[in-house]
Amino acid sequence: MDASEDLERDEIVVIETNLDDTTGEVLGWLMECLLTAGALDVNYQAIQMKKQRPGTLVRVIARPADAERLAKIIIRETPTLGVRLQPMTRLIAPRRAETVATPLGDVRVKLKMLNGQIVHASPEFVDCRQIALTQALPLTEVMARLDAWLRAYYELDETPTPPTM
Repeated sequence: MDASEDLERDEIVVIETNLDDTTGEVLGWLMECLLTAGALDVNYQAIQMKKQRPGTLVRVIARPADAERLAKIIIRETPTLGVRLQPMTRLIAPRRAETVATPLGDVRVKLKMLNGQIVHASPEFVDCRQIALTQALPLTEVMARLDAWLRAYYELDETPTPPTM
């Protein structure tokens, strides 16, 4: 089976605008508003704009049904005069979540699947944070230990066999 046959397909809209006169506090507020309103993802990229001004590229990934409403939030909450909407197709790896009893405690784990096999396991950040707090361990140590333990638990360190052609 071709790996792409296992991927889910859906339609999204990418909403973008360039800003050169917005503070970090406003960008933080905007992200909070957009995520609360249903944006799938929000990210910012530093860019150089006309007249050599530094600026920010605002990029939002949205479901098609939410795109216009989210675009209006950007227009309302920032000085922008307009936004760009780009419909796109997205491929998504199947995933599932489960809770695993680890040596550090129970941890919720996000599992990425391809062709019915687990190919990546990621501990939930909130659980890592809680373990770090309750066990007085550095967060980076908790994350590294859980990552190594999960790779062994799910047998992810094996070199995958390349597909036959």
